[in-house]
Amino acid sequence: MQHPRERRNRRKLIASVLTLAGVVVCAGIVQRYRLDQAAAEQYRTRRDSAPAVYGQKNPVSGSQPGSRSSVTNEARNRVAESEPFPAHADNSPADNPDDSAAQVRNVLERWRTSLLRGDTSAQVACYAPVVERYFRQRNVSHQQVARDKARLMQLWSDVRQYDVSDLKIQQVNPTRITATFRKDWDARSALRHFSGSEKERLTFAMINGSWLITGEEELKVYRVSRR
Repeated sequence: MQHPRERRNRRKLIASVLTLAGVVVCAGIVQRYRLDQAAAEQYRTRRDSAPAVYGQKNPVSGSQPGSRSSVTNEARNRVAESEPFPAHADNSPADNPDDSAAQVRNVLERWRTSLLRGDTSAQVACYAPVVERYFRQRNVSHQQVARDKARLMQLWSDVRQYDVSDLKIQQVNPTRITATFRKDWDARSALRHFSGSEKERLTFAMINGSWLITGEEELKVYRVSRR
């Protein structure tokens, strides 16, 4: 037969264990809530200062929605130091305007599919050393673009759709081309779902013998859903 003091001690021990378990469970719930709120706040901040990257409509006509694992490979999200650009750039225009348009289409497709794969390095490689207009910001460095893209891909780690359609390419001059298109996207995090459609314009310039993005602008938002 247990002594009354032993029974009291046992009850106190059980109560302490249950209290500790409750604290651990509550802490886990609060941490998950904070992570979800951080993702939502990041989107709201992005909308106030610079339109969201996942807010553009279907880029290249005929593209099919893509999908990838909800867990983005950590190595892909790590942005290495940007490779230096040659000091003397070869900005010679292509001999044939049709060739230039085809090259821009290829860069646009790499830009689109790198977002679907969560490949930060491939995405950032599409941009010029200095982006003259990056949504509402001006003269944004390559490193700033890299950090921004990595942060967004971590926040929205599961991009199930990122399509381009209604593509219109215009050669402004021999070394500058604009691509205007509709973009449709569907991106998710652990607890959030972000999708929509918009009209976007990318500006390309011939730099170091390649067409690179020097401008990214959101022209018109058709639809945005966050839940």
